[in-house]
Amino acid sequence: MCSVVPTLFDVLGGAYSATLAGDLTLTTDHPAVVKLDPGGAGRTITLEAEAGAAGRFRLVVNSADNPEVLTINDDAAAEVRRSGSLHAHAEPGRAPVLRRDELDRDRRLHGLLHLMSSGETEYTYRQGGPDVLQRARANTVTLEVWRDGAKVAPSAPTVSLIRPSGTFVVEDAAASIVSDVATYTIGAGSLPVSEDVGRLYQLRWTLTIGGLARTVNRACTLAQYPMVLPVTDADLTDGEYPDLVDQLGDYGSNLQTFLSAAKRDVLRELEQAGQWPDIITGPSDLYEPIRQAAFVKVFRFLFSTNDSERSERLMELHRAEYSKVMKDLRVRMDRDDDGLPDGERRESVSRTIHRGGARFRRRRRSALW
Repeated sequence: MCSVVPTLFDVLGGAYSATLAGDLTLTTDHPAVVKLDPGGAGRTITLEAEAGAAGRFRLVVNSADNPEVLTINDDAAAEVRRSGSLHAHAEPGRAPVLRRDELDRDRRLHGLLHLMSSGETEYTYRQGGPDVLQRARANTVTLEVWRDGAKVAPSAPTVSLIRPSGTFVVEDAAASIVSDVATYTIGAGSLPVSEDVGRLYQLRWTLTIGGLARTVNRACTLAQYPMVLPVTDADLTDGEYPDLVDQLGDYGSNLQTFLSAAKRDVLRELEQAGQWPDIITGPSDLYEPIRQAAFVKVFRFLFSTNDSERSERLMELHRAEYSKVMKDLRVRMDRDDDGLPDGERRESVSRTIHRGGARFRRRRRSALW
């Protein structure tokens, strides 16, 4: 255990601050919250033994002003790479919260882990949702790489499309770089009408960035008909807010980004609630939810830029309207995967649509978004 220089005890009690001169082993005498400056180099923090720490949590804050990593191990440091142990990183400004009696569940805490070698540069791979492909037509897929607020052009990109069974539709196909973005077009012949629809397909990209080969997986759905966006700029301005685009000023000349984000959020909300957007047959059924969600986003943006009471009031008004519309939403369904409504009757989506509650569907895995 290293020596530490105490610098601050939080006035609220229970928070401990120190500058490290070496590695640190915590004990049950340390408060639950510890704020540590690595002191000019990366340090290893070893947690107290599990036997005497049942039910405790541990908040470790890295207060470094330089890129100095705190590596957090459990008390069995020799086994940090085993699935039953914990090996986390606390980077400057990051604060892992750890429960000492749940170390065997560390895979559930994957959001706290660095999940890459400590010497690598971390890039961002833009994924707003799964790629959605349609059978019997060409589908172009892309992957954007970002670092420090700008696109990064990778080299030597390849892509594979993998079926849920593990077999390949496309394997290690050479992709192109178009405007700094990895791009590939899957030909219509690769996805004939006989290919099963499903939401468990996967795109696997390989890219070279900074001299290192990297692999990036992306969720992919093969759908009967991808859900189109049924709302336009005119639907937000005509007869309601004719000057809405003008209010954006220098920030934009149209509302497309707000509309696309609203569609994405509505479909994600339905899917996360188990309400299966793929069985909604008509995009127009989602017209009003997407419209109200777009209004919320526009007025929230305006409020953030002009701090206007009017923008705040309209944001809250449309947020309440969105909640009401989603609660009362009734749509026509396609449960037999023939691409047509099952009947004239509309069904509520305010309840979860359970697979077992519908007629048997041979391929109930396709998302329409």
